[in-house]
Amino acid sequence: MKIHTLAIVALLLFGLAHGAWLAEPAAPRVIAACDDKHYRHSEGSVIEMPDGRLLMAWSRFDGHKDRCGTLGDNGPATIVLAESADGGKTWSEPRALPVGTATLNIMQAAFVPVRNGLMLAFSVRTREGHTSIKHAIESKDGGKTWTERRELFPAGGPNDRAVRLSTGRILMASHRVSKTRIGKTADNELLVARSDDEGATWKLSDLVEHEKHAMESKADEPHPLKIHEPAIAECRDGSLLLLARSVAGVLYQSRSKDAGVTWSKLEPTKLSSFAAPPYLRRLKDGRLALLWNPITGPSNAKAEEAIKQSNPVPYGPRRQLALATSADDGRTWSAPRIVAEDGKHGFCYPWTHERPDGTLLIFCSRTPFIIYPADLVQLEPIKP
Repeated sequence: MKIHTLAIVALLLFGLAHGAWLAEPAAPRVIAACDDKHYRHSEGSVIEMPDGRLLMAWSRFDGHKDRCGTLGDNGPATIVLAESADGGKTWSEPRALPVGTATLNIMQAAFVPVRNGLMLAFSVRTREGHTSIKHAIESKDGGKTWTERRELFPAGGPNDRAVRLSTGRILMASHRVSKTRIGKTADNELLVARSDDEGATWKLSDLVEHEKHAMESKADEPHPLKIHEPAIAECRDGSLLLLARSVAGVLYQSRSKDAGVTWSKLEPTKLSSFAAPPYLRRLKDGRLALLWNPITGPSNAKAEEAIKQSNPVPYGPRRQLALATSADDGRTWSAPRIVAEDGKHGFCYPWTHERPDGTLLIFCSRTPFIIYPADLVQLEPIKP
């Protein structure tokens, strides 16, 4: 089946067949606003410490918000940390962490709890158009002090995507720029990093295979599928589900039966999606929770038209952030629940934290465009 046809079927089967989308969400609370000094707050991670404190780290980009279109992903950035002692109701003023410097940016924070303390992984980009390199700093005193950064492996990866399996193995879903070009555009490669020694050393999986041909297009240049920014969750039987973004109008998926060493070929799902990263996690009750930017409704008419015309799906604006759950390890999903939408902004690059009582805290970037300028916002806590 043609890729753009799959996306149209996805819109009909998943969006319309589930009936009316659920109630309009409450207005989000701004944690860090873009201003004349910091044009973007994005791609964070939250962890709960044994004493009940919540730690949240995210990327803060330096520069006037009026210049964000010029700076984009490649503006100077660092990782900052804020704390909450009241379950996420209030947050301290953020402080910069000792993550070192980069020619372009430092981003994609991911907390990794380890036996001897806490690791914070992040990506460092030094050359535009080139793959980021994953680094980490570590703390043995609950985030008060940190070691100098060290390199983990030569690949980047989206925020808050570290997963500890039931076996103890730690995985980080990753991607890198491919040497393969389709038309004038480089494709992407997916791979998964794994550690069996509490994050001390890392091994990379083989590439997660996906179809090599270009996306069908009526434009002058063919387009690669641009599958990247993956997310992973462990299934009930110990196997793994991986979901990733594409420009084909749907999310792609792969599965692993050997704890992330090898992966099945990436295949399109029926989950309609902008070219934006999905966020996947297993809840305490065993269900999978998925946050993503679906294509539906009048505000996304241009994206739907692009699918019909066999062109890549636009990158934004990502007007809706939706939540769905699965009780059968991602084979079927509940009706989408819109958790962020206001008609003026896009909401993207989410991350979550599940409290002991099952309440889900959701954070994301709020932006009128694709990702910048961007405020960091916290959505209304929900029970998924």
